[in-house]
Amino acid sequence: MAARVPVVLGILTITGVVAWFALRDGSKPAPPTAPGSANLAPRGAIAAPEGPTLPAEAPFDTAAPAAPAAPAAPAAPTPILPPATTTAEDAFAAETPDKRWAATTELEIERRWKKVRGARLADTECRHTQCRIMIVGNEAELGTTIADLEGSRGMKGYAQNVLLTAPTKRPDGSIELRAYLKFER
Repeated sequence: MAARVPVVLGILTITGVVAWFALRDGSKPAPPTAPGSANLAPRGAIAAPEGPTLPAEAPFDTAAPAAPAAPAAPAAPTPILPPATTTAEDAFAAETPDKRWAATTELEIERRWKKVRGARLADTECRHTQCRIMIVGNEAELGTTIADLEGSRGMKGYAQNVLLTAPTKRPDGSIELRAYLKFER
């Protein structure tokens, strides 16, 4: 009988713990909050701050400032978003030509192009900080050329960025690809 006492005590302890979990009311005491901390929403709900709202006024216009009705805290002006982003061709066309820089840069591009495998360089035009090159070839040639352009055979270490445009198919079946080279001056 003495050997059964620890077993019976173990069973009673386990039963007591299970009964305690089953019969408790399920509410937890609120954890202490530090001063200035946010109050949490009840369990199951999501607490989030209210999102920003835009004023219902007209966009900010510097030409016609509105007179304040009463002294109040200054309101931040509503910004006017710029027009849609420009294309690479638009950015290139907007540059003013620097004929001296353009001539030396075009010669250097043509010199470097001799190491590039694949497609042929059909045209080169440079402005102030950018050059537009026209590459023509078939799909396999263009793939090789693109790999070389981004490597040591091409413009790596010379041009700051190389931006490739979408290829277009020419009437003769070849593919034309424009690339814009950006230089830091």
